Amino acid sequence: MGDATTERNRDNLGGTRVFIGTRVPVRILMEHLDAGDHLDEFLDDFPTGSRDRRSRCSNGPR
Repeated sequence: MGDATTERNRDNLGGTRVFIGTRVPVRILMEHLDAGDHLDEFLDDFPTGSRDRRSRCSNGPR
């Protein structure tokens, strides 16, 4: 998964794919959604970034 909403940099969390401008790993969003959580619950836990960014990413391939 690589697009304008995520980035991978070995200096940020050892190269884990994160949402641009944050240290929030994309896999955390996927884990929340796989567990049946709603996007709002994820945003409450990790408020950095925009709802639109998270929505676009959650609709992409896993």
